Amino acid sequence: MTAENNAKLLLLKLAIVIIVTVIFLMIFDYFLAPLIHLKTTTKTNIHILIVIFATGVLLYILKDLSKILTKYLGPHLAGLLTFIFEIIILTIGTLVILSIIKVSLTTILVSGGIAAIVVGLAISTLASNLISGAFIYAAFPIKVGDKIFINNLPGVITKITTIYTSVKTEGGTELIIPNSALVQGFFLIAKGDPDNKKVFNYKLGDDIFIPALNIKGKIRELNEFVTEIQTEKGVLLLPSYSVLTGGTFLAKQTENMGNFSIKINRNAENVKQALEEAGAKVEFNSIDGDSLEFTVTYKFKTGSEAEEKSRLINIAYTVQNKGGVNQGT
Repeated sequence: MTAENNAKLLLLKLAIVIIVTVIFLMIFDYFLAPLIHLKTTTKTNIHILIVIFATGVLLYILKDLSKILTKYLGPHLAGLLTFIFEIIILTIGTLVILSIIKVSLTTILVSGGIAAIVVGLAISTLASNLISGAFIYAAFPIKVGDKIFINNLPGVITKITTIYTSVKTEGGTELIIPNSALVQGFFLIAKGDPDNKKVFNYKLGDDIFIPALNIKGKIRELNEFVTEIQTEKGVLLLPSYSVLTGGTFLAKQTENMGNFSIKINRNAENVKQALEEAGAKVEFNSIDGDSLEFTVTYKFKTGSEAEEKSRLINIAYTVQNKGGVNQGT
């Protein structure tokens, strides 16, 4: 079925729902209600239920409008028009309900009664999402079709509705995010390069340090659900959401360079070989009597400089002293 036929079918469905609703209300008011002698309050409640049901059906049918319009207008503009139609339907439905219960907009605005407060609290979340949805379309720097990172998870914005924004991750997970939470910054969003798979510089195999727990480890797994860190005492499991939003702070242990000089009076070649096998770079420096002085350059991770230097010195003097002669520092 072509997009044009889909559009005609959708309009036909909308028209049928509206016509059926109007006809049913007329039949109910002029035939059914008098026949069964309904009270005015009951009749009003039934009217409200019918309008709410019809509004819900119209919104359900309208969800396919974005797909139909995308072919002609692009995903973002199609989503915007769908959003506007949804707002119109919700507004009309609300006004009809207000007219049924004979409450004017002015009365609601100036009323400070308990009923108005209760209604306001009941619809506050809905209103917040509606306003946030309008803000996302009008001013928020994202649109349908954008490739983004949300809490460091690569994904694509597939839909922006009156209530929520839908993001499909590379793993196939669909994230349904309330618009109000999106606008208020509860989710970290960054526009991304599709060729770049991460925003923060964490990857498998990285040596990291968790200051809050005073734990060192290596990242063994990093996906959209869990981060596994191999520590000396076992595997530490952290929610990726906590890691990637800063709830759990990880310090990446980068390699730094250090150097020191050491004098050797015997087994110099063996000492040089042992230090190089231990990961250091050894260069001849000078001769002082019967001793040779080496400059040892080594890599160390942040916070472990003293430990690495001590390890290399111990290796050097252990190899030197195999002849039975002790060398001081």
